[in-house]
Amino acid sequence: SVTPNPLNPRGVLRFSMSVPGEISARLFDVSGRLVRTIAAPERLESGDHQLTIDGRDDRGTPLATGVYFYRLETEDGMSQGRVVIAK
Repeated sequence: SVTPNPLNPRGVLRFSMSVPGEISARLFDVSGRLVRTIAAPERLESGDHQLTIDGRDDRGTPLATGVYFYRLETEDGMSQGRVVIAK
């Protein structure tokens, strides 16, 4: 889950893994364009984790107010959801 939602402009993506393994997390705009790689493929241990969403794209430019979608992939599977950036 992402808290707070809406972001203004920062938030935290919290998740739990039952087994160690690689994760990746990405943020997309409403047209499906990748705007930010939150976590490139990296290996994490099992347990609870959190990743920061800083409200910026991969170039460091602040994201516009609007709806975005995240996709988190772990050894446990994929989860996705919606976040709103409100400034």
